[in-house]
Amino acid sequence: MSDIIPNVVVSMPSQIFTLARKFQAASNGRIFIGKIDTDPTLPENQIKVYLENEDGSHIPVPQPLIINQAGFPVYNGQIAKFVTVEGHSMAVYDSYGAQQFYYPNVLKYDPDQFPHRIGEIVKTYPSVSKMKSDSSVALYSSVRTLGYHNEIGRGGAEYLIVSLTDYNGIPDGYGDHLLSNGNVAVLQLGAHAPISKFGALFDGSGDSSPCLQSAINKVASIGKMVVIDGNCKLSSSINVKTGSTINADGAKIKVTAGIENLFNASTSGSGIETVNIIGGEWTEDSPYNAGTVTFCNMQGEYGTGEGAHVYVNRFNFQRVKLYNFNWFLQSDWGRSWNIDGCFFYGRNGLRLQHKNVECNITNSIIFGTTPTDPETRGISIGENLSHAGQGRYPEGIKIHNCTIDNFGRALSVHEVLDLSVTDNWLGASIDRTKHCLVFERDSGNFMSGLHFNHNTYFGGKIEFTSHSSPPTQAFIQMSDEIYLTSQTLVIGRSWHDIVMSDWVFQNTSPNAIVGITGSGDNQRCHFKNLTFKGAHSGLIQLNFTTSYGCEISNTWCDTYVEDPFFTPTPTYIANSMGGKAVEGGKANGGQIISFKRAQSATQGNSIVSFDDIGFRVGSIIEVSISGVFNSSVSSGDLFISDTSGSLVSFEKGTGWDSAYIGLTNSKQRVDARVLFKCIKQDMTTLRIVSSNGDTSASFHSHASIKYL
Repeated sequence: MSDIIPNVVVSMPSQIFTLARKFQAASNGRIFIGKIDTDPTLPENQIKVYLENEDGSHIPVPQPLIINQAGFPVYNGQIAKFVTVEGHSMAVYDSYGAQQFYYPNVLKYDPDQFPHRIGEIVKTYPSVSKMKSDSSVALYSSVRTLGYHNEIGRGGAEYLIVSLTDYNGIPDGYGDHLLSNGNVAVLQLGAHAPISKFGALFDGSGDSSPCLQSAINKVASIGKMVVIDGNCKLSSSINVKTGSTINADGAKIKVTAGIENLFNASTSGSGIETVNIIGGEWTEDSPYNAGTVTFCNMQGEYGTGEGAHVYVNRFNFQRVKLYNFNWFLQSDWGRSWNIDGCFFYGRNGLRLQHKNVECNITNSIIFGTTPTDPETRGISIGENLSHAGQGRYPEGIKIHNCTIDNFGRALSVHEVLDLSVTDNWLGASIDRTKHCLVFERDSGNFMSGLHFNHNTYFGGKIEFTSHSSPPTQAFIQMSDEIYLTSQTLVIGRSWHDIVMSDWVFQNTSPNAIVGITGSGDNQRCHFKNLTFKGAHSGLIQLNFTTSYGCEISNTWCDTYVEDPFFTPTPTYIANSMGGKAVEGGKANGGQIISFKRAQSATQGNSIVSFDDIGFRVGSIIEVSISGVFNSSVSSGDLFISDTSGSLVSFEKGTGWDSAYIGLTNSKQRVDARVLFKCIKQDMTTLRIVSSNGDTSASFHSHASIKYL
């Protein structure tokens, strides 16, 4: 068979053999191959078909060819490559014998028009322009250029010469070229598509954007990688397509300021899938702190119902280095995108809008260039959404092992479901009045399933901004965190269900600060195993009388704190201390449930009260008051009682429903503990009143209620 050159592959134009009316493999179907414009099912019209082996040898096979379950032609059950020596007609039948397709001429031109050795170079040109001006080059021949712009430059390539009719379109003049004789030189590529073969300039003298766009257009649909194979300049936006992979490893790319978006991924009615941008050092041609360009803008589309949304799917950034940009990424309706091993130095990092789902940001550095601007963001999640009330908020976001620093807000969290933030550095290193972390509820009022673990916050603030109403849903769990700052962690109004455990708070300033403050309506907030270091005037202060169901346990400070806890409403406090000043919880094995500072009071007024509290019938409660007090009279006293008669005192063993603590008109240290028993289950207010004379309190005077 040495005289046979089989070079026409037997293949359906749709790549696999399918049924005509639906996208389904033509399982167990039959393929007939015949002469052009004839019925190939008739034996007299059939031509020889060969099986091509891996070593390049050929074996004739009988017809019809068999289609397997997946839609591929097989020989003895194995997927095989079948070839002919000429153009042919093809008929495809399903397993029931019904014709699905008929092609009168699959190839549309005679392979005999090719040189006898496919791929043989018949002519070499110094440049593309010389090739285009040659009117003598034969149709269906292969030619070569030594370089794109000149013979000593880069971008030399091989081309196949075809007719304009065969080309079925107009060449763009970057990859494929219209020749002076009206034929078309079609660029032949290997596994990759280097942009040098599309005319890119690597001396900084011209815009290589059209060259990059042409390469993407040519190879995205067939899965080949576009390679930026030199340092170049891009001065216009690039539209990415499904299947695009752009590799810029080792290249330095200058991006002209003012083009708004460098890469556009806009769905325009149909989704974009599987895009990769790999490597490269990309720099906007702007001052480092005045960027105007978004490196990548992913724009899907909102639909009326979950199935109607159009997403940008599986967009991946790997090892990308960005400088001076306004934004790294703005994503609206993105799904399953990933950022890994990237570096960003610019005004803003990432903005996730609306339904970004299952997105990962890992092993990356995002560093701001305008640290004094409060409006800059390292990562913004679900901020100012137009459809949040309809459940169109980010979901399933993961941030792991990243450094995010030097923004107005390093991490700004708004409407979101299922957020995981682990092993990160979140900082405001230069302007420490700005924020490491902000939780802010906008119009959608939804934030749930937030998990923070093993993060370090440095320099700036952590704040839960106040809101007029409680969230629709909220659950935030933060554990094993380190907060190095001179700022107070602020929990604004109407935040519920926050769990903070195993934190270290290190005041980096010599000036005393309050560790955590609550602004009211902070319900079911739990603070467990917290360690405060450095100068503190208070550890946890839950201000106002609208916070309920909160807990403080195993919390301490390594320095003297005069007023460690302030909780106007009953709060469970256990095994906690404020440095050398307070030792509660462990005494007698009890658990402090509420702790308050005692104030000075005139006669008949309370020095402290515990409002809206209740106990189990039969439980024993210890009321403690300690500190330095003095009365305006020599026989002053404090009177302890509750408003509903729920408690009776064991004072003097008589079972009184009240108790007295005597005072004199000189300063004296008081450490009094009075036991009560609950005799009825009712909400009550327990008051300690200056009943005889005015009482002055000083030097860390406080009162507590504790179960025994």
